[in-house]
Amino acid sequence: MKILIITPTFPPFGGAHTLRMIKMANALKRNGNEVHVLTYAYTRMHPSFDRTLINHVDTEIILHGAPIGLLHKRVYRQNIKIQNTKSKRKIKIGIKYIINLIINDTGKKILQKIVVPDPLIDWYFSVIKKDNSDRLVNNIKPNVIISCSMPSSVHLIGYKLSTKYDIPLVLDYADPWVYFSGYKKTMRFYVERIIEKKILTRARLISFSAEGCRQVYCDKYKLNKNKTITVMSGYEEKLFCESKLLRKKAKIKNENFQILYGGAIQSGVRDISPLLQALGELKDTGIKLLIRTDVTEKIVKKVNKLKLNDIVSVKNYVTFDEHLKEIIMANVIILLGNSSNIQIPSKLFNYIAIGTPIIYLTNIEKEDDVGKIIDESGTGFVVKNKKEEILHVLKRFLFKDMKLVDADINKLKKYSEKEQFAILCKKVKKI
Repeated sequence: MKILIITPTFPPFGGAHTLRMIKMANALKRNGNEVHVLTYAYTRMHPSFDRTLINHVDTEIILHGAPIGLLHKRVYRQNIKIQNTKSKRKIKIGIKYIINLIINDTGKKILQKIVVPDPLIDWYFSVIKKDNSDRLVNNIKPNVIISCSMPSSVHLIGYKLSTKYDIPLVLDYADPWVYFSGYKKTMRFYVERIIEKKILTRARLISFSAEGCRQVYCDKYKLNKNKTITVMSGYEEKLFCESKLLRKKAKIKNENFQILYGGAIQSGVRDISPLLQALGELKDTGIKLLIRTDVTEKIVKKVNKLKLNDIVSVKNYVTFDEHLKEIIMANVIILLGNSSNIQIPSKLFNYIAIGTPIIYLTNIEKEDDVGKIIDESGTGFVVKNKKEEILHVLKRFLFKDMKLVDADINKLKKYSEKEQFAILCKKVKKI
């Protein structure tokens, strides 16, 4: 069977969603399919460019590139100019530079609010251009198209190609579209809901990365449950073994108690403030926190305001391989929860495989899917995202009043990528 996966998040471009796409493509290839991936055309302009990720992709998977959309091409070029200016430490910053900086930042915020369904819609026009789409489909002749969100605009591409060339469509939801965490019923919500419902109706199969998300969509759209499945991202067994070897080789141990967090930070959704407040009361214990994120003035100001500069470092993202080493060297890895039970971050399964104890800071009163996985796998601890509760668990770690985790691969088997994507492979085969 020839399968065309559509996603802009595929090596050499990084990000949390990229890990799920790698696992999906590799699983479908192992299952005997001819796998093609339509993604961004190769460019070093992309802010998440990470060449090391290519090593994790099956060499027989065939990549097809469509140019980055015009809006993002301009933004990426501007970002490079800004970074070059900063790196050269130019003191004289002209008016043009300041205006471009404001437009670049403000423009992205405006686009997120007004563009339907998301700013990456510009890639849609790059892909479905008649010459591009005809050449792509006639060359591959796919039996099935799988469109993968995020971003949600990818489902528009999948729907367009599916209807135009009469090819069965499969949707994969790593993140929800209309029913995202904190959605509001505005005019935009109803417009996008109509669009999404049309695409869901067209799909022959719909997979969700979280059971909570599948339940929400089945309920809200009255979907036939027989055409929906839950496929968690799962961990790589290879990563489980590699991490154990790397940990044995890492003879240098941190003198301090090292905490690591890697990912986005958003007030009300992924709020790191309670953790920072807890650390404020542990300054003299040798505890350190490294935050890997998109460094913003807001998070830096927050650290400065709490006078945590000596124990908290805020740095930009690094490559997957570099971050892997940081996770192994850390005493604890922090996972920030969402405000609803509709997403399971792909990195959770990497953390499970690597074996560094996880402290999951949940914002949900009842047990959620992420907390359940951590509890069942015995790979970490679930804590309410509140200062006092975080302080309590960190003190137990510091004073060795808590047994560190030691994950057993036999107990974790059902969370492996092979087990999870076998569900998808089996369903796709029947289409």
